[in-house]
Amino acid sequence: MPENLSAKNNIYQFAATAPGTCQTMDIERFVKSFKAYDAVGNELKVAHTSINQWQLSNPERIKKIVYQISDTWNTKINTHFIYQMCGSAIEPNNVLINGQCVFGYFQGMQSYPIIIRIDYPKDWIAGTALPQDKDGYY
Repeated sequence: MPENLSAKNNIYQFAATAPGTCQTMDIERFVKSFKAYDAVGNELKVAHTSINQWQLSNPERIKKIVYQISDTWNTKINTHFIYQMCGSAIEPNNVLINGQCVFGYFQGMQSYPIIIRIDYPKDWIAGTALPQDKDGYY
């Protein structure tokens, strides 16, 4: 989580488009749950206010955001079909993550870098161009 969130960061945004495709994706269609928590684990109020956006009631208190997101390859949709090379897939023996399908950002923080750690089965192999630090974060 970024340090020092404030009222100006009260929107969490998911991608509307994918870079280089000029295609509407509206990734929020794949978000199945979205919750925010403070430092002691109390759930904070959030509201799904518009396409791709969740409003955060107390961004300065947020210490963790948890959301579930479905993959774009296997989820049935009727409009704005996702170009497969921009999509994501979750299968029993592999996962494909394209950042715009999984990660959002806080309003005003689009250019801030993120670090992630992915927990996956020991017999899987991670394939990425991202460097991994000593703690397992990319």
